Amino acid sequence: MLRKLSLVFLFVSVNSFGDELARIYFGGGFGTASASNEIQRSEGPYGMLAGIDYVFTTKVSLGVEHLRSVSLSPAASSISYSGLTATFYYPGNSPTTVYKADELRPGTMMTRDISTYLGASIGFAQASMLPDVTGKSANVAGVYGAFRGGFDFTLIGRLGVRNQIEITQTLLGSGKSTGFYYLICLSYIL
Repeated sequence: MLRKLSLVFLFVSVNSFGDELARIYFGGGFGTASASNEIQRSEGPYGMLAGIDYVFTTKVSLGVEHLRSVSLSPAASSISYSGLTATFYYPGNSPTTVYKADELRPGTMMTRDISTYLGASIGFAQASMLPDVTGKSANVAGVYGAFRGGFDFTLIGRLGVRNQIEITQTLLGSGKSTGFYYLICLSYIL
């Protein structure tokens, strides 16, 4: 049951003033991360993600996100990445709600397609793990960079699907951390 729940990704969007779109999203999938300082430790096979972004144009959104690795045996979530994100949708536009024909205003045209995207993040990475029996640590604190890509697709109404691959790497700081995440998601737009 927990494995099935880890694949669910809820992608919530709230319409703000005008035609702009603010989205709150959270969910999970598969992922692994490692941290090394005096020793190296890995965590996985799951990952979870939470964030909020704002669609500036039909092609660009900016936001913040928090990404964590998750291990079930032993239960732990010690490696995390929190930062600013930029997403570029190409060749299509960012996903929107699919309306029924009678809900559209006259003169409105709506398209529905797979929205492919590429994105990048920069922010703060940290790993807080217990030392081994000799007292050596795998703790990490520093600046990270990440690249991601995938697609969004609205199925019906506000319900959709999202697929995302994200690769993270610390750039500066104490220790080194890398991560690879693959998220298969369900999405919902408010």
